[in-house]
Amino acid sequence: MMRKNTTSQKELAVEAKMPEEKEVMSLKPESIGPVPPETAHLAKLVFPAGCPWMKMRDELGTLYQDEMFAPLFPTDGQPALAPWR
Repeated sequence: MMRKNTTSQKELAVEAKMPEEKEVMSLKPESIGPVPPETAHLAKLVFPAGCPWMKMRDELGTLYQDEMFAPLFPTDGQPALAPWR
């Protein structure tokens, strides 16, 4: 026999001691640097023949920039991680 869940979102928020509203996040655009040398070395050890994603980055470079996503975020609030992280 299934029990009907009658707990409201407000009650759950009080129980978890969490705010009812979402925190506002903002995106501060930053440039995407090169792949760190240690990461590149490890990737070549793991994928000696390469993989589609590594080849795509090598041939096309960075596909997305933070500025492309900035309009999706409010201008104020706690800084969010960049979408590529």
